[in-house]
Amino acid sequence: MTSALDAIAGAYHADPFSVLGPHIERGRLVIRACLPAAEAVSVVRDGLAPVAMTRSHPVGVYEATFPETPHAGVDIDYRLKFTDAGGSVAAITRALRQPV
Repeated sequence: MTSALDAIAGAYHADPFSVLGPHIERGRLVIRACLPAAEAVSVVRDGLAPVAMTRSHPVGVYEATFPETPHAGVDIDYRLKFTDAGGSVAAITRALRQPV
């Protein structure tokens, strides 16, 4: 996975959304995002508490793992909330709806 994250961070990955966004890995839902200016990122899903993402690459690739396993092809609705180095908080307010 490190080489894929390096390719995303360097903007030369041939298919970044094969890594970014929601995926099922080892029976769990994983959501990844590349937000280089972010210091902290959370996944916000309707009706659930926000989940902090961990930085998985120094350039700003973040990920969060969830215990549930959605069925393949099911859309996952989520938003991202992030804080930049100056402490400003912003959100991607449009729900991201992507199949896993």
